[in-house]
Amino acid sequence: MTTISAPAFRNQILELRFDATQGCFLGQLVGSDITLTIAPQGLTKTDLMGELGHLLALPMYQLALPFTHEAWRQLEYTRVLTGTTS
Repeated sequence: MTTISAPAFRNQILELRFDATQGCFLGQLVGSDITLTIAPQGLTKTDLMGELGHLLALPMYQLALPFTHEAWRQLEYTRVLTGTTS
């Protein structure tokens, strides 16, 4: 893997994924076999997980019908989170 600075791949299309084992982003330039290691800087757990982090701590509950848009969105997030850890 290659570690390079951000300006070196500015205006390039990258496929990004997060490697939890190494705690870094892995980027691959489109049309290339080069894999870049990108260290996260200044990001919190909330920045990485978005608003999903606080939903993991919620107890299971039954929502009253009819659902509000926000309640429906949270329900969808919790459905997707089944089996995940924070």
